[in-house]
Amino acid sequence: MKLSFLQSQYLQNIIRFSKIKPAKIKLLPYALLGIGVFSFAPSSELHPYLQIYITLFELKLGILLIYLATTKLAKLEQRD
Repeated sequence: MKLSFLQSQYLQNIIRFSKIKPAKIKLLPYALLGIGVFSFAPSSELHPYLQIYITLFELKLGILLIYLATTKLAKLEQRD
């Protein structure tokens, strides 16, 4: 998807004049992942060590998926 000159200028203006900086936007997926994993933590019926293992596994998998998605998006942006 290639952006026209006006679209790219429009997006740059939005980022420049918004209060949210791009560095904070990069943190957003990881923050949402942490909130999601810990809010949907396994029930208390499981053994505590198993709960910890499942939570850490979900975090590792989520971080890997976010990393792969961002690298894929970066490659798509460079290609356009």
